Amino acid sequence: FRRVVDSLSQIDVPAAVAWCEEQCGGPYGTDMRNLISRNWVLSDGPAAMQWLSTARPGNERDLAVFVTYGLWSRQGREPAMKWMAESEGAGEPPPWLAPAFSTYAKLLSGDDPIEALQWAGRVSNAKEREQVTVGILRVWRATDEAAVENWMLQSALPEQARAKVRAPLPEEAKPSAG
Repeated sequence: FRRVVDSLSQIDVPAAVAWCEEQCGGPYGTDMRNLISRNWVLSDGPAAMQWLSTARPGNERDLAVFVTYGLWSRQGREPAMKWMAESEGAGEPPPWLAPAFSTYAKLLSGDDPIEALQWAGRVSNAKEREQVTVGILRVWRATDEAAVENWMLQSALPEQARAKVRAPLPEEAKPSAG
């Protein structure tokens, strides 16, 4: 079933979606949405993501959202970023998009670290949130170390994470003796 839906979604997305609607809840429907959305996002990112929003909440949808948004952002960074920014609307982004928050935060890190940190703060898993936050701060530190230090002084970031932020950046690292 998965091989068929993978192939079908490459040539006829509406047919693949229709088949998934019939089969996704069955014993062979595991990961069908993920396969369809990964193929669909290459031609129509917004439609693929919107379709995922209609899936039943759970690990399978979360994985599909994470993988699909990540693929889209690598294939078409600007449209994926614009779409995610617009997902906020007048308030918070919809909860079904949560698996993509860490990817979006990383994408923002070089352009708008403050906004990136706000998105990282939305990541529900504490370990992942800290990891994304440290990555954003390290990117930001390369351009404004004082601002990073100031941000960390006002944050609840654990000292161990702060040490990771302060660790030498790759270009600062000294070559090791052979």
